[in-house]
Amino acid sequence: MIVKQVLRDRRVVLSTSLEPTPYLEEIMHKANFDYKNDHNIIHTNSPAEALVYLDELMKK
Repeated sequence: MIVKQVLRDRRVVLSTSLEPTPYLEEIMHKANFDYKNDHNIIHTNSPAEALVYLDELMKK
């Protein structure tokens, strides 16, 4: 089946499943914990307000 498809399409596609590194998994778990507990989360009412907040952070 795969050989027929390769011959018909004249190309081979190789892929692997993506898996996060242990470091990225740790960051994702911390972010999920913070989000669930409303810790280190900033709420804004508009994109403009969010940009103002980010600009203020960059000035510090």
